[in-house]
Amino acid sequence: MESKTARSLRKECTAIEGDLESGFYFVRNKLVFGSNLPSTETGFVELSPVGLRSAMRVDSNELVRKACYQGLCKIGSFVLANGFVELVKTRNAMAKEL
Repeated sequence: MESKTARSLRKECTAIEGDLESGFYFVRNKLVFGSNLPSTETGFVELSPVGLRSAMRVDSNELVRKACYQGLCKIGSFVLANGFVELVKTRNAMAKEL
């Protein structure tokens, strides 16, 4: 990167990415992933994010796919509340400097 401003913005992006990643690392073990699958009578079924994504891809029941999608939304809520928007703004500013 030739621009001093772009280099500065890149350092800022790296710092934001590190904060977001480390924050998610500590919270990830406390988050309970799963879904209220319509095919079960027990209600909430705990599934890993990988299990949720897999069910979204292969299950033929649209209600199951939708429930799994909603179960994955916890990740999106977390990253939006913890700096992702700032990261995108900073990356966009850096791209304009290039």
